[in-house]
Amino acid sequence: MKNFYKILGLNRDAHVIEIRRAYRKQALALHPDVNKNSDAKTAFIEVNEAYSVLKHPISKISYDKLYDHKIAHESIKNETRYRNRESYRNENVNKKADKGDRNAERYAKQSDAQFERKTERSGFWDVLSGVFEFIGMILQFFV
Repeated sequence: MKNFYKILGLNRDAHVIEIRRAYRKQALALHPDVNKNSDAKTAFIEVNEAYSVLKHPISKISYDKLYDHKIAHESIKNETRYRNRESYRNENVNKKADKGDRNAERYAKQSDAQFERKTERSGFWDVLSGVFEFIGMILQFFV
């Protein structure tokens, strides 16, 4: 497991602003357009990977817990609750994706006649709004 703090040259208690500053400094120094060294591209990719994990507080906390567990062999506090929460989030994401796929398939299977019926229904509201506009014009005439 990579030590993202070491890649960015930071301590573990670094704040989000410090992480951003370190990332920008490293990215400017290691960008392949600026640095022609052959290892600069891989180092730039590592810096981007480290920043993508550490820039969000929740992913930073998750990384810290997993790093402590893998490297320092410390037990993760509330590990079962943490794993249950992650599995619950993954299930919800998958359910929403499946629902979106089902809706897309349903709309793709619709015939042109069904589509025309839906547009006719929206035409009803256009007619109704026209009626209200006409009534408003008549009222203005008498007032």
